[in-house]
Amino acid sequence: MARSFLVLGILLLVQQAYGQATNELTTQLQKPKRFQITTVAQTESNLYETDSREYEARGRLTIAPSYKFNPDYRATVSASLLQDFEGGREGLLSNAKATVTRVPIKISQDSFIIPAAGARLPTNVKDRKDNSFVGAAIAEATLLTNWTIKDSPFTTLYAVYLTKNFHEFERGRAGNDNTDYSVINYAGVEKYLTSKLSILIDADYSFGRTYRGNPKSLFSIGQSVSYEFTRDFSVTVGHSNGGNMFQADGTDYDVQVFDENRSIVYANIRAVY
Repeated sequence: MARSFLVLGILLLVQQAYGQATNELTTQLQKPKRFQITTVAQTESNLYETDSREYEARGRLTIAPSYKFNPDYRATVSASLLQDFEGGREGLLSNAKATVTRVPIKISQDSFIIPAAGARLPTNVKDRKDNSFVGAAIAEATLLTNWTIKDSPFTTLYAVYLTKNFHEFERGRAGNDNTDYSVINYAGVEKYLTSKLSILIDADYSFGRTYRGNPKSLFSIGQSVSYEFTRDFSVTVGHSNGGNMFQADGTDYDVQVFDENRSIVYANIRAVY
């Protein structure tokens, strides 16, 4: 059964925002801009036949302006317009994210840590109405390391993302439990095959609890290929599979790299101005 729009949107956000973070952070290390606007236009679909009832296709346009207001800190605001191509639904604005990020701190010759903190704003009308979402506090820490093994360089990325949500009510209008807090662990490995062509394999594990103390676990595993025409313009195609960590019995794991019912394929264009 295909995932719901909300869960899929969350997993895609992780895949999109953090799956490309290696390129983004490497760019910041090489030549940071004082002011820049990053845009990502993405289209994705599941693997059902286009004439199937289960077929789903969506688009996402993310805009993220950022400003380095002093030598050590950068402020960023990002939001996405989500469009479901099936069923004639109107586009939705995602909950915006505002963060202040410390410039990369060098902790060794090849490793950097990037801390950040901020808030998620209730700009998604549906989330406000259905789940009484009023905002969230977030804290992030990212470790980027460049490696060379047998004259073959590659980059690893490990990140932890903490979110404390705030809702007016413990449950949504449909009776679902709202999430009190969540912790996302992300890991990725990026390898440049040429000076412009790179591959990325990544995964994340999300654990959270509802206000009633019930646990929630999600996973996502992805693979992508990117081509950088310039430092500020690239194209990516990829695959991602994710969903609940456990099967219906609550004990057996349900983690798979590929699943014909849940996997999605996507393509995006990233531009930095």
